[in-house]
Amino acid sequence: MTSTGRPGGLWRHRGRPPQALCGVGFAAQGWGRSEPYSRSEAAADPEWAWVFEGVDEDPIGAYGEVMGGAAGDEIDRVDRALGTPPQAVILASSRGHSNFYQRAIEEIPMNLPEHGGGEQDPEVHADIVYFRTPGGGEVFSTGSIAWSGALLHNKTDNGVSRMTENIVRAFVARRSG
Repeated sequence: MTSTGRPGGLWRHRGRPPQALCGVGFAAQGWGRSEPYSRSEAAADPEWAWVFEGVDEDPIGAYGEVMGGAAGDEIDRVDRALGTPPQAVILASSRGHSNFYQRAIEEIPMNLPEHGGGEQDPEVHADIVYFRTPGGGEVFSTGSIAWSGALLHNKTDNGVSRMTENIVRAFVARRSG
């Protein structure tokens, strides 16, 4: 910033919210237990069967090295007002985060006593989204730093690893074909 003279700050405040690029953006953080993801109603559509092929668990990711689940530490969610593309499909969401999870400061216009966190605030959750971009690209966002901590659970024989594998294989196959 010193060399360009441009001001710094969050992408969101610079007119480039992460929701517009990744479908999800920073919603909350906390250091209580991480939570799993539950499939959305949209996930039942046969169009998304390839994402969930071989994933027998629901919820997904009730395990992991980052506080015991696949959605924790920093959690990101869809926000259409901040640019989540209209074609983005929410495949799963986390719920039930404790009050150790508080909304990101940029989400709160004013701190109030008794505001609470995940136990009172429905916006404290993570979303898994998928969408295609107008240029032919594809985006899969898991909405949490803790997702990676669940990949190796049970020697990779788990739903988090299988979903990730399904996505990567599909992306590679579509680009190679």
